[in-house]
Amino acid sequence: MAEQSATVPPRLGTGNPSVEQAQILGLDIGGANLKAATLTGQARSIPFALWRDPAQLPRQLETLKAGFGPVAHVVVTMTGELCDCFTDKSA
Repeated sequence: MAEQSATVPPRLGTGNPSVEQAQILGLDIGGANLKAATLTGQARSIPFALWRDPAQLPRQLETLKAGFGPVAHVVVTMTGELCDCFTDKSA
C-alpha cells in the first residue's frame, strides 16, 4: 500500500498550507457524540444522542462548527445511523 501524505492537496486554493489546513473541518457524526477536528489540531466533542432527536442534528452541527471560525471545506463520516442496528458491539 502506498504511503499517504498528510499534506493538503494544492488544488484547494491559496497555496498556503497552514491557511488551507485551518479551513478544513472534519466531522464525525456518531450515535452518542458529535466530534469535529481540523488538520491543525483543534478538536471538540459534544454529546448528542442522535437516535433521540435526529431533527436536531443540523442545529447541533452548527453549534459544533461555530467554535472553529471560517471553514472552506467540510469532510464528514457518519456511523450514527448504525447505532440501533446491532444489539451490541460483538454482533
